[in-house]
Amino acid sequence: GTLPASILQLPAGGALVLSYNKLSGSFPLAIRNAPPSNIYLDVTCNKFCRSLPTWCATTTCQYCAGDTPDYCPEDILMQLYTATAGASWTRKDNWGIQGGMCRYYGITCDATNTTVTHINLDTNNLVGTLPSTLATMPGITRVYLSENDISGAFPSGFWTLSSLIEFKCSACSLTGMIPAVVSMPSLYSLVLTANSITGSLAPLLTSTAIPNIRDIRMNDNPLSGTFPNTVVTLTNLHYLGISNTGISGTIPPNIGLLTNLKTFWVSQLPSLTGTIPPSLMTISGLEAIDLSGNTRLGGTIPPFVSMPYLTYIAISGCNITGTIPESIGYQTTLRQLIMGGNNRLTGSIPSSFSSLNQLFWIELQENNLIGTVPSFISDWIPMIHCHFGDNPRLTGTIPASIGSMVNLQEIWFYGCNMTGTVPPEIMLLTNTLIVFDASSNPLLTGTLPSAIGSLKVIHWLSFANCALTGTIPDSVSQVPSNGYLLLRNN
Repeated sequence: GTLPASILQLPAGGALVLSYNKLSGSFPLAIRNAPPSNIYLDVTCNKFCRSLPTWCATTTCQYCAGDTPDYCPEDILMQLYTATAGASWTRKDNWGIQGGMCRYYGITCDATNTTVTHINLDTNNLVGTLPSTLATMPGITRVYLSENDISGAFPSGFWTLSSLIEFKCSACSLTGMIPAVVSMPSLYSLVLTANSITGSLAPLLTSTAIPNIRDIRMNDNPLSGTFPNTVVTLTNLHYLGISNTGISGTIPPNIGLLTNLKTFWVSQLPSLTGTIPPSLMTISGLEAIDLSGNTRLGGTIPPFVSMPYLTYIAISGCNITGTIPESIGYQTTLRQLIMGGNNRLTGSIPSSFSSLNQLFWIELQENNLIGTVPSFISDWIPMIHCHFGDNPRLTGTIPASIGSMVNLQEIWFYGCNMTGTVPPEIMLLTNTLIVFDASSNPLLTGTLPSAIGSLKVIHWLSFANCALTGTIPDSVSQVPSNGYLLLRNN
């Protein structure tokens, strides 16, 4: 055990001899700066950590021959302070005060004030490397070091820390590879986005390494190797983020085994191939799916089961074909739908989309959609950004119901095959509309609405390359001076 502070309550004039036992940890705070005044104390040949008090004579506190004592938590913290230029930290309150580690800024201890459980130094101007002793700190459960200039590799032994529950060190400069052996049975959350970690995730994404993981974020690292099939063994996983890395291969076909998954952030992987596994769309608890920017991901979009919490879908910039599943329209909690950007989707905008009354952002541009823009888009009351551009087979008139979309800021129809005239109802969006682009619609005819100047916050208004006639209304002089009005080739 540890040496109790209650030894100071012993009667004066006696001696306490505790030599050749297994006492460990640090000396009590009350006798770290001076010996006990009431008794003679002999604790020779115990297992105290390396921070022996300066008053401690070698005859009463010495280690046994051959012993290699552990570092005390306070020693390890001060090594972290020194290794990361602590003198220049943004906050360093109480650091370096002997016996005061539990009062250091960003440090939390257990109830006995002998074990450090939390280190929270996010955004604190740490510059340097992590000391090797950090991986030996007993009882540490949570470490938060994000948004600092921490470089170098992980300390030896980090990947086998049995007590660690959370480790968050994003937007730093950590390097190195994940070792072949990982054993972190308590780990719940690992957030290492925006570092310089290399190598494969295969040793990490398996239940033998991190059986209790719920949140893993490795986005924005130069990783390599294939998408590990063993990820499906992490049955407690809620969040998987491996976007913008060098991971290749295919998404495991049985990814649907991750029944607790809420966020699937697997985007911007230019070497990811194959198709979207149908089992992914059977995970009913999903809240967000991002597969955007996977330029070699092909096939069609599988049908969705009912997902009562789904708010975000991004499958843009891929090589997806086929039609938009009607079942997406049944996800009535959906707020953002992004399927534009160099996909090859065909068919019409599903009629089920009329039920998406929480939708505030939709992108369907640069596809090969057919049919008309449905008038029910006015039912998307929260809508601020609506992009249908560059669908050359999308036809019909621009819905007049746009005028009732009271939150609309941007709407795009360029490069379609719209017919009819410019609906004057868009002029009702006086205080919200910033972008309206109907350029390159050669069958769009008629005149400019006379009240065009009522658009008080318009920044981009384009009818270039259409077939408009008539005169430019006088009210155009009221368009904001920093705005653009494009009318060429009419």
